[in-house]
Amino acid sequence: MTDEAEGTPETEVAVPWPPQAIVTPADFRSVDFNAVVRDLKSAYDHRLESAFMDATKLNRDIDPAFSVYRLLGSICGLHFRLNDKAGAFGAQMTWGDRRTPIPEDWLGTQTEHLYDILEEIEHPALRARVADVTWTNDRKKGRAATLAVEAYCDCVEGLISGAFEERFKSDNEVSMEVVDLVERASQIHARSSKRSAPMHERVAELVATLYDRALNHVDVVPLERLATLRFRFSLIGMGELASDMEGAAVAADQKPDAYPLAIKELWELAAFAHGELKQTDDQRRCQLASVEQILKMAPQTGSSSGAAHWYRKAIAALREIPETQERRDELRKEMRRLQEKSLEELGTFSVPVDLSDFVSGTIEVFEKLTLPEALKQFAMIVRPGNAEEMKRKAVESETGLADIFTATHLDSEGKIIAEIDGAPLDGTAPTESWIKSKMVQNLQFHVEVAVKGALEPARRFLAGEFPLSERHFHHIVLQSPFVPRHHAATFALGFARLMQGDMLSAGPILIPQLENCLRHVLINNSTDTSIMRSDLTQEDKSLSTLLDTHRTELVAVFGEDVVLHIDLIFNHKPGPALRHEYAHGKVGDRSFGDPMIYYACCFIYLLVCAPLLAGWREYVAPAIEVGSF
Repeated sequence: MTDEAEGTPETEVAVPWPPQAIVTPADFRSVDFNAVVRDLKSAYDHRLESAFMDATKLNRDIDPAFSVYRLLGSICGLHFRLNDKAGAFGAQMTWGDRRTPIPEDWLGTQTEHLYDILEEIEHPALRARVADVTWTNDRKKGRAATLAVEAYCDCVEGLISGAFEERFKSDNEVSMEVVDLVERASQIHARSSKRSAPMHERVAELVATLYDRALNHVDVVPLERLATLRFRFSLIGMGELASDMEGAAVAADQKPDAYPLAIKELWELAAFAHGELKQTDDQRRCQLASVEQILKMAPQTGSSSGAAHWYRKAIAALREIPETQERRDELRKEMRRLQEKSLEELGTFSVPVDLSDFVSGTIEVFEKLTLPEALKQFAMIVRPGNAEEMKRKAVESETGLADIFTATHLDSEGKIIAEIDGAPLDGTAPTESWIKSKMVQNLQFHVEVAVKGALEPARRFLAGEFPLSERHFHHIVLQSPFVPRHHAATFALGFARLMQGDMLSAGPILIPQLENCLRHVLINNSTDTSIMRSDLTQEDKSLSTLLDTHRTELVAVFGEDVVLHIDLIFNHKPGPALRHEYAHGKVGDRSFGDPMIYYACCFIYLLVCAPLLAGWREYVAPAIEVGSF
């Protein structure tokens, strides 16, 4: 990071803020920083951040006040992520190579200075945050951990008593805000004490008080978290835990605004407790009750696809429970009914693109060509995009709101065939699956334009000018090192059907040939493409295995651009995965109008012709002329 980015404040001043200066104890003591939040009736960190940032802007040209307020505002503005294993605090925002501050920015000298003034901080929420960050940066500072725990307890007591306003108003007796604070206090004490040490006495008392309040008021989500804290620190017996969770689950289910997923967590805790007590019948009963709560989510979605999702989740949960096969079968039938019905809910959208000039230009080019030259130029229409550029565009397209959500991919029957996690929000690179999924989306648009603007107009023109048949392609496939000799007639027939517009024949003929052709090329390059089973018999590697284990060899022959397109078009799922679709007979009549299948056949034609292009005029064209007329 270059300059620490505070986000909003820097955009509100004409001159960028300078780098954060080291703030000494003397600097802190020269400024009445406590006055900024002394009357603040809130323990919410961003309320404190806002107060200090307002003070920072008012003291823009006054030091050390500017540096003191800015540092405290930055500390309060850290992103609090309670159960993140990477640490409790992170950057509030990240964009490009810049971000807002993180605790590591204050390692060393600044942490030492913060430690020196901890006991001079009046507001408990500010004291808790500064002490927590100090201890996070230097775990040897046990006093900072103790002060943080006590300050968090002060905040919790202030919220309970009403001295502090809750962050969000709700009907709950126990807010998530107090649960977060008391859990953070328990984390700090556990990690700063000996492994066998019991929970901090004051924290334990607060947890017990909050647990009782949540149980009596049936505040489901806070209750589940507090119950988990209690059994984790052995503050509750398994019998009491099971009884309390079952009672709360039944009571919560009767509320008009019951939330099934939260109630499910209570049933799962009860099942866990019964399991610890070896009460298998009661454990099973609670597990089945948990599954029923999953199913109660289905009618709340308002769509068949959403309902099918929850049936799928319920089936997955039942797999963990013995002797539930009959119930799973029943749910699976209903899930399939909902998935098929969900296809009726899917919509389409179109983007008008005027390709008339593109089409006219294509026809003008082919009008001037002889047949051999036209067959060569037809192959060259399919030009695989640059692999690095495609990846760059895929990553840069990570801007839409939809990209941050998990994408669910369905087949033609509504079944879920893949789920791709959304793009991360923490600035890290998206997963390879996410990038490939975006590349497939971008490729589909490119394919539509290539097919409708160039390939199909060119094919129609050639089919109208020449009576194309197998004999026109026979000498091409015989000379191509991509085609095994005994497959020449198959390829010639496939290309003839392609140029005749018979995609129902061209697709099934050509697309299944790709895998064997890649194997043929690798073998000719001294690469073994077989695997040996445990019984010492051998079989050829599949397309996916070839791309995984021999990608380097394939790239050496075809180049990264071509190999990536082979992966995206014929192998990758979710995607066209045409090799799989044809191998399992799933394509059917849709091949007639599917641009991706059309493009795939033309792509295979390019792979056949590519090794011949350099000598096309000298060797291929004369053979086509002699053999065609």
